[in-house]
Amino acid sequence: MIILILLLGLFNTPYTQAQEMTPQEKHNASITRIVRHVATGVIGANQETLTPEQEALITQISQQLIQETDIYQAEQAQLNQKQEERNELITTVIINVAKGIAIIIALLVLRSIIGAVGRGVAVESADTPIGVIITTRTTEQALDLGKEIIDQKWATGGTVSPTTQSLYRKDNKAYATPEAMLMLKTTNEHLKNIVTHTESTNTSAPEIIALSRSIIPS
Repeated sequence: MIILILLLGLFNTPYTQAQEMTPQEKHNASITRIVRHVATGVIGANQETLTPEQEALITQISQQLIQETDIYQAEQAQLNQKQEERNELITTVIINVAKGIAIIIALLVLRSIIGAVGRGVAVESADTPIGVIITTRTTEQALDLGKEIIDQKWATGGTVSPTTQSLYRKDNKAYATPEAMLMLKTTNEHLKNIVTHTESTNTSAPEIIALSRSIIPS
């Protein structure tokens, strides 16, 4: 009987009135309606209408339920906000950790690059062995130039090849000229002296090539 009364009360609510209400007003009206139906069901057939005191009690209970519901919803919203803030904080921490790892990796790579550059500079130090190739017109010029350089202690030794051919381009045509080749083993410290002396003692323009340590045998 009580359930039937509640259902009848729910279905008797005007649809147009519910349409005009805001969501909060619909929520409050729903709670008031439920309280009223429960009270009517409890009273039953013993009383046809509610007394003012019962109406006041229904209103009081309805307002209390509405307040409790609002408090619950506010607390739930606050919990959801805290959860979102916590998730955002976790995401920020993860991003910062990833950035830190990336910085460390970049520093390690930079350190390796600097080390490689440092090793490259070391190859060009003053006492680093290098090879020097010089071409001359004749074998005698190559022998004389080699002896002079070795006498000055600008080179530790050398080799003369008398049967080389120099190729060059002139007037849009390729030419070949027989020349001698002087190969010296020296260091980077004496390279400037060798170049200066070679250019000053040869009437022709000699070809001078310096070879790095990577292709010079120890």
